Amino acid sequence: MSNLNNIAFIITDNQNNQHVFYAKNEHRAGHAAMLKLKLDERQITIKRGFMFDAYEGKPIPPKLALSNGFNLECIYCEKPISQANTYRIDENDIYCSVNCQVDMAEIIGRFNL
Repeated sequence: MSNLNNIAFIITDNQNNQHVFYAKNEHRAGHAAMLKLKLDERQITIKRGFMFDAYEGKPIPPKLALSNGFNLECIYCEKPISQANTYRIDENDIYCSVNCQVDMAEIIGRFNL
């Protein structure tokens, strides 16, 4: 867990998108989610996300997110990626193909990002 003693909650919105929020309790996580996502309590569901507790303030590893039902997108072309797809991971970035990974590396190299 983080130094703040917050714990992870998975918020599912009315579009079936999942988000991870960190808070001291479910009520605070829900409140933060409603403010950020501009939704009301009828438009979200909240469940405990203990598997993400250690990642407050850090990127959640893509494999961990995928294995827990999250839908991700290729960082380069934004193609949806699910656990059933083939994908490539480079540190905390996820790509749908080698081509996207190479193209992104070229952009990063060109602009010294």
